[in-house]
Amino acid sequence: MLMTERCRFSCMELQYVLWAEEVEPFLARLRPPGLRATLRSDRWWISTVYLDRPDRSLSTGALACPEVRTELRLREYFTPEGEAVSPFVWVESKGQTGRSSCLTRFQLHRRLIPRFLGGDLDDEEILEGQPRFIERDRVLPAIRAVRDVSGSGSLVAAGAVSSLRLALEGGNPQARITLDRDMAYHLGPLPLSGKEPSLKRDRLGLPALEEPSGVVEIKYRGFRRPTWCEQRLDPAAGPMEYSKFQILSALGQSDRQASRSLLRRPSSILYFGFSTARSMRRSGTSQINATST
Repeated sequence: MLMTERCRFSCMELQYVLWAEEVEPFLARLRPPGLRATLRSDRWWISTVYLDRPDRSLSTGALACPEVRTELRLREYFTPEGEAVSPFVWVESKGQTGRSSCLTRFQLHRRLIPRFLGGDLDDEEILEGQPRFIERDRVLPAIRAVRDVSGSGSLVAAGAVSSLRLALEGGNPQARITLDRDMAYHLGPLPLSGKEPSLKRDRLGLPALEEPSGVVEIKYRGFRRPTWCEQRLDPAAGPMEYSKFQILSALGQSDRQASRSLLRRPSSILYFGFSTARSMRRSGTSQINATST
């Protein structure tokens, strides 16, 4: 079973930041001919709405301790042309400790988003609204795990991130590589209430930040990333920490001056958009090997 087909999976994560001019050369060599039969390839627009408790404890915790954080989010997938893939969104809880992550998730019909955010949706209703091919005993533990993070009360939207994603998954050993580009950070208000809640990119409002770089992420199990992934990257260039949730949390702080100060901290584990490319250029470090293999 692929990672994308699971309701729960744990893995190691590595992120690498591409300069804007490195994206196309990276795409040209991302899929080696010998692996075409074993890799699944997908291309989507993705909208992710990050959720928080009313006291903003998830956002505050992510900024206070970046190495250990919990994320709660809604995620919807769209075709490259911007059409919804299904009427369902994913409700996801993600725990991150250093490079190790654990993701738990279940599907929710889009029309139920307002009730879920209001804390007015019980577990049985979520189960009854699952797609027909989803097994009940796989979904119920995921619902309960998400409830452990969200609590029984209402939730608020901290903001949204939209991006164009290319994903490759498979190989031996199994791993997943994603490239996110054309990323935009939205602070709202978000169209999540009423009869037609939507995560469509063109309804998220004007972006508060647009990211010109590309972010490559590798997910794998075990202690070493698979060789077929390593061949696409420069092992001498260490991975960076790039967290969309932390960036969004900093942008959304009420004290904008404090957020701008955080963005300028050179020692920060957070890498925020334009400052990332500038710091890499000053150091002369390239995160991706530009030599075709």
